[in-house]
Amino acid sequence: PVAHAGSPAQQELKPSSASPNAPGPGQQMAGIGVLVQRLGGFITVVDLVERGPAHRCGQLRIGQVVLEVDGQPVDQLSFQNVLQIIRGPIGSTITLMVQD
Repeated sequence: PVAHAGSPAQQELKPSSASPNAPGPGQQMAGIGVLVQRLGGFITVVDLVERGPAHRCGQLRIGQVVLEVDGQPVDQLSFQNVLQIIRGPIGSTITLMVQD
């Protein structure tokens, strides 16, 4: 789906090993190639990893606010929980709802 100015849009992305984090014992974690930051109380996309899943999907843009991660409103999750879901296991699918 393409986001219209100000309207929420959803994107489904699969984490890849191109953007790893520090997994726990026995876990292999990855990411969707997006850098998010809490800005003014909102979790905001601040960068995309070139050739990462988020960049390749072509629908996420810097400056978009993340509203939901896998159907969970981010205002009900800690920032660390949001990051953990976004990083996800390799091959899993993550659905983000974002707004311009």
